[in-house]
Amino acid sequence: MDNRSARGAAGFAATQRTSGNDARVNTPREIAAAALGNALEWFDFVTYGYFATLIAKLFFPLAGPLGSLLLATATFGVGFVVRPLGSLILGLYGDRVGRKNALTLTIWLMTAGTALIAVAPPYQQAGLVGAAMLVLARLIQGFAASGEYGSAVAFLAEKAPAKRRNFYVSIQMSTTMLAIVAGAAVGTCLTHALSQAQLESWGWRVPFVIGLLIGPVGFYVRKHVTEPDSLTATERLSTREVMMRLFGAQLRTTLMAIGVAIVGTVAFYLNLIYMPTFAVRQLGLPLSAPFISTAVAGFVMGVCAPAAGLLADLKFRPVTLFSVATAAIALLTYPLYASLIRYPTLTNLLLVQATLAIPIGAISGLVPAIVSQLFAPEIRSTGLSISYNIPTTVFGGFSPLIVTYLISTTANKAAPAFYIIVAAILSLMAAMALPRTR
Repeated sequence: MDNRSARGAAGFAATQRTSGNDARVNTPREIAAAALGNALEWFDFVTYGYFATLIAKLFFPLAGPLGSLLLATATFGVGFVVRPLGSLILGLYGDRVGRKNALTLTIWLMTAGTALIAVAPPYQQAGLVGAAMLVLARLIQGFAASGEYGSAVAFLAEKAPAKRRNFYVSIQMSTTMLAIVAGAAVGTCLTHALSQAQLESWGWRVPFVIGLLIGPVGFYVRKHVTEPDSLTATERLSTREVMMRLFGAQLRTTLMAIGVAIVGTVAFYLNLIYMPTFAVRQLGLPLSAPFISTAVAGFVMGVCAPAAGLLADLKFRPVTLFSVATAAIALLTYPLYASLIRYPTLTNLLLVQATLAIPIGAISGLVPAIVSQLFAPEIRSTGLSISYNIPTTVFGGFSPLIVTYLISTTANKAAPAFYIIVAAILSLMAAMALPRTR
């Protein structure tokens, strides 16, 4: 073992010893408050996916029904292009300057992107100016979200009591699910209360205006947190040293971390973010239907994520629970999608999304718990950010665009199911290669 590997092992051991002290200094309420910022950011982030059909009509009308939807989903995916760069810059920022400063920065960046979407003019008013503003907003939001994950998970892992580390880390993804529920609830209320003309005129902007609360609220809750002791006691590495560690001495670990994140990101984006578009365009359901079912699915995931983390603390290895949940997704996805395509009703949509939400929620809670234990404190934020955002960019962010194209070219509405199954197989292979630790 070289000197850098030895320092990494020592740093991880120090985290195991000091995390309990961090937790006593900072109460669970403070940790939950830090995680709340993640929920506030994701509220606006996922709202774009919910209103993709309306956005396509308003900002890309000349491309036709299919072309406008492809452009709208591509604009959504643009935010993922900058994720690898953002994960590196903001991950290093979190490791070198501190988790608290990184979390505060991401809050303000996300607010700037949200403001651009809220005021963007449609094509009839300003031509392509509005579309350009959407692209810029998604780039800013994608950059911000890429750093949010690594810093938030590292913060929770380092603050948690040793016997409840998996549970505390799973809270981060649970708050993401709460954002989904809140976004779906707002969407449901708007689609029921407003006419189609009102939605197209101003109604679709309401969630983004609500999201402008991200800045002051997020800054307030994160202003009162302190840095983890395990980070302040750890040496700060240079950019070159961090990259040499992640893609040199610990390359295999980094690749395995990337692999286990694939299934969660693909299943999450297709079964929740893309589902409103799929239900309306492919199944012919009213716009309000997927909002209701997505809210239910988000709630189920929000419960299952911390439940899986708690089970991992009490009895089972996180990797074992992850493998079981991933296998369940691989086995259940196609039969459920086939049933939904054959019987496209709100009841069936609720059943399909709620059923898949159980293993997806478990995976969402377990992946950050698993990966956070693979990296020492001095490289943890960067390692978490990179291992999460690379698969999110390659497999998740453009998944709505990919399956929209596959459905149109193959005339097979079950294309999303096959894409999810492939992702599950890749993640199972990565999980089998992980070291056997708790």
